[in-house]
Amino acid sequence: MSGFDNEVLYADNVDFSGGFPVSGKVTSDGELLIGSSVAPNIRVSTLTAGSGIAITNGEGSITISSSSTAQTPLKDIYDFDDFLSYGQSPNVSKLIWTDSNSLFQQKNGSVNNPGIIEVQGAIGISKPVLTLSQFNFAGALPYILGGGALNIYWVINLTALSDGVNTYTTYIGMSDADSTSAGLEPDNGCYFRYTDSVNGGNWQIVCANSGVRTATNTAVPANTNFVNLGVSVNADASLVTFYIDSVSVGSVATNIPTVNLGPFFIINTSAGDAPQSQIDLFYYTQTLTNARPGYQGF
Repeated sequence: MSGFDNEVLYADNVDFSGGFPVSGKVTSDGELLIGSSVAPNIRVSTLTAGSGIAITNGEGSITISSSSTAQTPLKDIYDFDDFLSYGQSPNVSKLIWTDSNSLFQQKNGSVNNPGIIEVQGAIGISKPVLTLSQFNFAGALPYILGGGALNIYWVINLTALSDGVNTYTTYIGMSDADSTSAGLEPDNGCYFRYTDSVNGGNWQIVCANSGVRTATNTAVPANTNFVNLGVSVNADASLVTFYIDSVSVGSVATNIPTVNLGPFFIINTSAGDAPQSQIDLFYYTQTLTNARPGYQGF
């Protein structure tokens, strides 16, 4: 029979009719005869590994296993806040935030953005600042770069652009405490920066170390839709890559900070009113280069 070198063939409920139903020969590790709804109805093929799956083909065997490394809190860190609740106890967020000017308030969520906080409207010249309270400038900051790949993301909506009448600069990312608590541009940090009079109103990406900054222009304009702003630091902190809606907009390799950092969101208003900017989600991941001691097997 065409397609078979075997001296004996056994088939149960297999239709071999219709010309040349078998295409090819089984000659390599991992090859199988697989049925098809169109001719040739039986074909030689191999299994395809899906996401997180590894396939090992041997002589007369196929081994299917997971290719993913089991996560453990000793090495893999993940946290987030969806802002489903925000305010004073008992109505606090998943993470506890410090609002230095008490200008953020809970807003009704939407179909695509459940849980939103926003800056109160018509507040005049002020400096809304949002930062994790357990890192609230009187205490310690959580991150120090270089101990493993680290990523933070903010999903925000500016709601109104800076325009020369209501004029502001926003900084979003991670920073140290010294300048951020005053609503000023960070002396140390990795963050996005926007105002209407710089880079044509497009986002900039910045790394700052001891007040010395490397700023790179992007071609992506700020807008009044929800946007995901991501900051990704490689394992040894030699490169910081920035993402807008999961698309890389550039990398910075100089003036990467060496001090402890924490997440932050700032609107620094220089004229008119601050926009009612909204924050929908903050999330953070890190994979430590050196796992903390303990059992790694779960």
